[in-house]
Amino acid sequence: MLFGEYQLTTYTIIALFVLLTVLSYILRKTSILTRDKMIKQIILSVATLLGIVLILLTLPISDNSKQTLLSFLGILLGATIALSSTTFVANGMSGMMLNLIKPFKTGDYIRIGDEFGKVSNITILHTQIQSIDRDLINIPNLKLVSNPLVTISTSGTIISATVSLGYDTPWKHIEKDLIRAAERTGLESPFVHVTELNDHAVTYKVGGLLRDISGLITKRSDLKKAVIDALHEDSIEIVSPTFMNQRVYEKNAVFIPSCPVCDTKENIPAPLMSMYQKCQLKT
Repeated sequence: MLFGEYQLTTYTIIALFVLLTVLSYILRKTSILTRDKMIKQIILSVATLLGIVLILLTLPISDNSKQTLLSFLGILLGATIALSSTTFVANGMSGMMLNLIKPFKTGDYIRIGDEFGKVSNITILHTQIQSIDRDLINIPNLKLVSNPLVTISTSGTIISATVSLGYDTPWKHIEKDLIRAAERTGLESPFVHVTELNDHAVTYKVGGLLRDISGLITKRSDLKKAVIDALHEDSIEIVSPTFMNQRVYEKNAVFIPSCPVCDTKENIPAPLMSMYQKCQLKT
């Protein structure tokens, strides 16, 4: 009887080996499945698992031992699936959440962290965007749910550019040039803001509403080009922040008011007495 059970187990192993070989050959030759390697791997994995179960059932051991081995196999398989599917399930749940709240749709521009691009495909596990270099970037849905997400709607967005100019040109003069640059770019409701008053220059921000975002990247570049042209047409140099206007003074120049203000002559310090006397002579 024991010899017959060993023989049955041997036949089972041989039969499973032949079955897996034939199945693998069919999957390689079948044109329907050749494009999707994941389906092949799933089919082969399921077939291998069923084969292991059949081998355990035909082993020449007692029924209690078979139950113990099958229970151990079930626990091992369950733990493996639970540990390996944590991210898979999390991405799937995040995809369902994105499908419910719909923070963006195909065709919108999104920014998350350092990634920026146009949404080209949305699946249950990941979202695919096209970068400004036309590269496809796959972002897990879990990342989209867990991090701040910026969505640029297809209905329009504000585009802007910043430029630093010296204090020697009146801001009203610069504002007219920047507004003209925004209008040339085709922006609606153009505006100019003074964002910073630096030691060396004033920082201006010019922008406006862009209705058609299909050329968003190009329009941002066009706005900067128009700013350069508008300022240069008005003979305004863009030389900051590395350039700094400096005044040239004579040697031994003293940066003290020419006539010290004091209540009485007795309160004037001795080093400033000569300056006070010169001031009195001038007056």
